[in-house]
Amino acid sequence: MATNRDHPEAGEDLTLDLLCLVEADSRESTPPIAVFGSFPCHPTVLGAGNLDISADLSGAFRRQLRAALGQNTWVALATGAGGDISTRHTRRAQDFIELERLGGVLAERARSLLLAGARPIQILPLALGNQSVALELKAPLSGDAVDAAQTSLTARRAELLRTGQTAEARTVETMLQGLAGTGRAHAAAEPHLLAPISVARLGQLDLVALPGEPYHQLGVEIRRDRRGPVLLLGYTNGYIGYIPTREAYASLDYEILVSPLAAGAGERLRDAATQLLASSIGGSK
Repeated sequence: MATNRDHPEAGEDLTLDLLCLVEADSRESTPPIAVFGSFPCHPTVLGAGNLDISADLSGAFRRQLRAALGQNTWVALATGAGGDISTRHTRRAQDFIELERLGGVLAERARSLLLAGARPIQILPLALGNQSVALELKAPLSGDAVDAAQTSLTARRAELLRTGQTAEARTVETMLQGLAGTGRAHAAAEPHLLAPISVARLGQLDLVALPGEPYHQLGVEIRRDRRGPVLLLGYTNGYIGYIPTREAYASLDYEILVSPLAAGAGERLRDAATQLLASSIGGSK
């Protein structure tokens, strides 16, 4: 369905998480009232040349899951920790036909999970927690470093296109785009950025909301020590950009170049979310 979009050889293990709401006295064959999903992937299939208004992958997923479950079922799909995950290396094209194919793959996975039997959980009472974390911002690259990288990457992209490696060439193109904006984006930045984190505990279910695009590994680590189910949501309570892992800063990937955050900020945000989940979150913090 999707891979690490800069390093597809990484072999990410992705999960589709679903919260399914049903009437308490309904039969097993009765369609659910609502399905709320979280999938760690950029919800984009269509290319930059598309001029039609579209909900892209999220919309295709919703259409096809509703067609399978019934038009009275409300369906939503959030983006989880997918800052470095996309369909770049798995899609066969960037048109509406391919959009429906991939939306169908994801919808069929959701349908099969629901048919297999969702695990019942008690979702009340509701408890909330909020915290703002100060994250260090990085210094911009020097002009000489940017020029050298642009020269090298331009030659590499030309060679990839010459040999028909279009997905790889697209990755290099995004790196060039990141280099073009990195100096302008961060030259006048403040030394820190406040990142709001929110958590909600609905009985056995935890929801974690982060204000940007966390890398997949950070989401895995937030969920790792929780005994119950966790739904992780990105793009929530504002937007601070890409939230990479510390290890990712060894590469000049697009996400690293355009992120305002210094190495280690992602782990700081991860730790704060984990601690907030582990604490008593009966009220605001």
